[in-house]
Amino acid sequence: MEFIERCLGRLFYNFRGRDVHLICNADNVSIIPSTIQLTSSDFNDNEPMPLVCTSGEGEDKSPSLEWKNMPEQTKEILIILEDPDAPLPKPVIHMICRIPPTFNSIEQGVLNIDNNIHNFKFLPGIFGRLGYHGPRPVRMHGSHRYIFQIYALNEPILDEEVTNKDDLIDSISKKSISRGTLTGTFERF
Repeated sequence: MEFIERCLGRLFYNFRGRDVHLICNADNVSIIPSTIQLTSSDFNDNEPMPLVCTSGEGEDKSPSLEWKNMPEQTKEILIILEDPDAPLPKPVIHMICRIPPTFNSIEQGVLNIDNNIHNFKFLPGIFGRLGYHGPRPVRMHGSHRYIFQIYALNEPILDEEVTNKDDLIDSISKKSISRGTLTGTFERF
């Protein structure tokens, strides 16, 4: 099976970089001020994520995240994780999480649905999955980027408002007052 996966990875190697379709690059979202500083103690921006945070060979634990410069009028924090390098027409959404504005950090593992100790609210990602699902790029497909996006919302997103990615982009464009990103990378051989 690994042989087939490696062959597919090489075959589709140039099918990547769907950055234009990232939520943070949508026309009405990209104009939102990017003033939030999003960091992780598990990896630096544009550097590899640790194995513990990856799916497959790793433990699939969500990374710790910290943020600064959250506007005072924030009513809800939205964190989204997307992979623009998956060999698909659009980026893969790994996670969508709604967090109360009282938080300025989260520890490793708490964005996993089975360790949701803070009762965060999740919206469905790819295949309807809830919670964090870490990097597991196709073998030999090269390094993938995992874009963590944080949005400060001036009012919460209602579950019934969001039935697809376009609805999510529309809600973010209407309710977000600031944003930030953090990029992790991962590659499987």
